Amino acid sequence: LPGTILQGDTEIGDNCEIGPNSRLVNTVVGAGARVEMTNARDAKIGRNAKVGPFANLEPGTVVPDAK
Repeated sequence: LPGTILQGDTEIGDNCEIGPNSRLVNTVVGAGARVEMTNARDAKIGRNAKVGPFANLEPGTVVPDAK
């Protein structure tokens, strides 16, 4: 979506929605996750997790899988 930047070794799983206005650097996003208006570096976002808006994930942050 508009304003979204993916950098480094970022991995995006199947059926994810990333953005708008998100920046992910070296971040792993699990299948089905939704990430909105989020800045993440060296983080892991679990399957079906919802992050944002206005989230800032520091290095080492792990967002668990959602049901």
